[in-house]
Amino acid sequence: MKLKSHLKNLILLAISLSIGFFTAEFAYRIILYSNLKQFEHLRDPRLYDDSFYGDDYWKLAYLFGNTAGGAKVPHETLGWIGEFDRNTYLHNDEPQIKDKRPVLLYGDSFAQCVGATCFQEILNNDSSFSKAHHFLNYGVGGYGVDQIYLLMQKSLDHFEKPFVIVSIMTTDIDRSYLKVRDGQKPFFTLEKGQLKLSKDSIYSNPAEYFEQNPPQIRSYLYRRLIYAENLIPEVIRSRLRGKWKAMRNKKELNKEIILNMKKELDSRNYDYVFVIFNQLLSPDPEKRGWRDAFLANLFEENNIPYIRSKELITQDSTFTRYDKHNYIDADNGHPTTHFNKLVSEEIKRVILN
Repeated sequence: MKLKSHLKNLILLAISLSIGFFTAEFAYRIILYSNLKQFEHLRDPRLYDDSFYGDDYWKLAYLFGNTAGGAKVPHETLGWIGEFDRNTYLHNDEPQIKDKRPVLLYGDSFAQCVGATCFQEILNNDSSFSKAHHFLNYGVGGYGVDQIYLLMQKSLDHFEKPFVIVSIMTTDIDRSYLKVRDGQKPFFTLEKGQLKLSKDSIYSNPAEYFEQNPPQIRSYLYRRLIYAENLIPEVIRSRLRGKWKAMRNKKELNKEIILNMKKELDSRNYDYVFVIFNQLLSPDPEKRGWRDAFLANLFEENNIPYIRSKELITQDSTFTRYDKHNYIDADNGHPTTHFNKLVSEEIKRVILN
């Protein structure tokens, strides 16, 4: 009788706790999606997902009004575009090449440049470089390694024997893992070790995309718990968030994308170099460490020529003690003109040699 009584009490407790949890979850969701000012602090996507690892972060950013959902007219292949024709992928400055050898730079906003003198300005105004070469910048802010690869594929046919530069900022690796960012984007999956590009993943109407693809969050309270700092030890939080599994998957996916880039360039017999941009000695370990090492090791193992931007800093003639603000603009988190000049000089040296 005692055993039955204990069992009955346990069942009642479990039912009570379940009812309490579901009631609290339901109330939390009502509060979260309300317009009440006093709960505005809860409408922060970082409380429920990580921008490096999760599509839900970006979906919540849209739902909470933190982003506009990307381009009003999304590009059907790339999601959003830069300084090139959306139909032909021909660069806007292509007519300026004339009889010179084209040098094509692909990458994200570190390639595109934000608030600093950019690579094309530096090198096209350098007489020793521009005598025989013309630099075109295909960098597009927010691109992942996947979009960089797709744009390179789509645009190469316009040029004869170009020198190709593929720049990868370390967290571009994370962007390849996402199906959506601050706007819709293409994405690859790995099937039996082969890349497969998503089909029909980009809607013509961004609002419709976010409506049809809501966050995949079963419990906001649980997410709030595992993303809260100082409540659970980091090693446990990382495992609950699936951080290590995601890291492994990112490495596998990006390795395949980069090796496909190499294969594409080798098959055309083009000269090329990769550039690793690191967010330099950042206090945030998510923005340094394994990504930089992963890229460098991948390039070494596969005989891919590359420039490692952080090495240019330690070799800088003005370098005595690391001062981040000499290299990264404190206002926008992107390379300064001085840093861009260091990278440009190395690109020039590689090309002219």
